[in-house]
Amino acid sequence: MRFTILPALLLVALVVPNLHAQSNQLEQSQMAVVSFDINMQKIRNSAMSKTLDLESQIEKAAKRGSDSMDPSKVKRIYGASSAPESMEEAQGYKGEGPLPVEFFARVELVDTAAAEEAIKQIQEKGEAVEIGGKTFYKSTDDDAPEGLLAHRVDETTIEMGTEAYLLRSDRKVFTEGLTAAWKKTPDEAVKIAMDFAGAAGLVSELQEMAAANGPPNFAAYYELIGAISDMHITIDMDGDNLLTLGLSGKSESEAEELEGGIGSLIGMGQMVGMGSVGQLKQMSPDLGAMAEKMLEALKAGREGKDVSVKLIHPEGLADAIKGMMGG
Repeated sequence: MRFTILPALLLVALVVPNLHAQSNQLEQSQMAVVSFDINMQKIRNSAMSKTLDLESQIEKAAKRGSDSMDPSKVKRIYGASSAPESMEEAQGYKGEGPLPVEFFARVELVDTAAAEEAIKQIQEKGEAVEIGGKTFYKSTDDDAPEGLLAHRVDETTIEMGTEAYLLRSDRKVFTEGLTAAWKKTPDEAVKIAMDFAGAAGLVSELQEMAAANGPPNFAAYYELIGAISDMHITIDMDGDNLLTLGLSGKSESEAEELEGGIGSLIGMGQMVGMGSVGQLKQMSPDLGAMAEKMLEALKAGREGKDVSVKLIHPEGLADAIKGMMGG
């Protein structure tokens, strides 16, 4: 008897987890199409931040927003979100019921004490619930959206988000397009990636709204939105480039159109911007010269399906900004 039961138990052990995994699959509309990573520690430790004393500005902001998590205690915050299925769904949300998106945001704090304070604030506004052997907190605020959870991941990390994401231990919520976009994103202080193809319905609506409400002479540029497969934006306080914008076309020919369209927009921006640079030079010759150099260096480049625009970081920029501010 013992040996006839054993194979059955092994079969159950194999089948049950598989059935559970299948029942826990996300719908395509629930998959994340936007991801972000803000490394506050990198920002604080950058030479630009130290020159401009951004740390004190963060501390002042923390004092003004005493009811929320202290931003000066945040080391890093990263996460991802799905997109609403339509603009009607997004605009129709009035703060009641489930959110029109799924999301998670993981906050790494500077030390255990900061995490203790953060979880204390969460506990004061929520009730504890046990799910899968873990303690989560649900908001008791009447105005809070349905289905939001928060929990402490480890000694210094707090996580918040919707049940569909937080209850997935593998956290495999990215669309294939978002995964591809994220891999193209350099490891810099601020990173944002977007899968346009994964949110095609919403992107199409936004494109139509832009065409209907925007200046008619920009019609050709609105058409270019439909050529974008994915996009990423990064900010680096210490690198050669302050900001990098990357766009991938759905094909090489569409990427070529993107390169031309963005190049045309940059050209118009340079013409307008040079007027402001002249005024800036009167207030600060050094900063004005750097701004002129940054504008002149702006251009769109392409490699295969990938188009990029980079805003250069001239040496001494932070000192010039500080000098103009009277620092």
